[in-house]
Amino acid sequence: MSRARSALPAIALVILAAAIAPAPAAAALEPNIYIAPDYWRANLSGDGQTRGGNSNERFDFNDTLGLESSSTVRALESFIRFDRTSVVFGYAHGSYRGTNRLKSDLVYAGRTFVAGATVRSHLDYDHVKLLYGRPFLQGRLITAALRAGFYEYRMGSEVNQSGVGEPDVDIHTTLPVFGAAMTINPTPAIRIHGEIIGMKLDRGGTNSSVRDAYTSVDYLLFQGVAIRAGYRFSAIDAKEQGKAKFDLKEHGTFLGLALSF
Repeated sequence: MSRARSALPAIALVILAAAIAPAPAAAALEPNIYIAPDYWRANLSGDGQTRGGNSNERFDFNDTLGLESSSTVRALESFIRFDRTSVVFGYAHGSYRGTNRLKSDLVYAGRTFVAGATVRSHLDYDHVKLLYGRPFLQGRLITAALRAGFYEYRMGSEVNQSGVGEPDVDIHTTLPVFGAAMTINPTPAIRIHGEIIGMKLDRGGTNSSVRDAYTSVDYLLFQGVAIRAGYRFSAIDAKEQGKAKFDLKEHGTFLGLALSF
């Protein structure tokens, strides 16, 4: 009886310690495979120059070339999760067209378009990213991760006028990027996610600066399928020495689906 009484304080201490000890954090409700295609209503702005950048070689994509200020861009966000790490893949393709009457002479890739002429312009704009992610905070409601990987952009533009020709300029490069992402799961039916990456690089006559970010909200319709809406921003400053310099920004809302497994 005395032994039982002497054990009671120890048992009570163990029970009290178990009651007040923090419970291990449960993993956030992230799927193993996530595929999210969407349509991004992107607003385009920016300027550029070709060759040496003389005054008549500089232009505004909207005001000079007449490119449409917004277009529907096809985009994709996806990842595959391996325990505590993930591989992230993203892609976006935009195509902008326009027509404009020039207010002053324009020299584009060595071809001269005279003031008063009507030019037709076209810009294809692709972004591809491949990232490695690893969380530094992982809980039941919130997960935050570092991002590192590669970002490739390609800008292909052309200006056309009957009798003058159709000169085109293509700039593309691949550069390393770093950033972070955060996911919040306030309920099993809602997923709030944000990501930001960027880098500036000067390499072999090519100067590149990339800033890319988006935030989205997924609402689960039924198991494995969600509707997804958000806002995306992208800014790329690209220069290839002696060829061209493009400074472009895209931003706007997007809407799509998210499939998870």
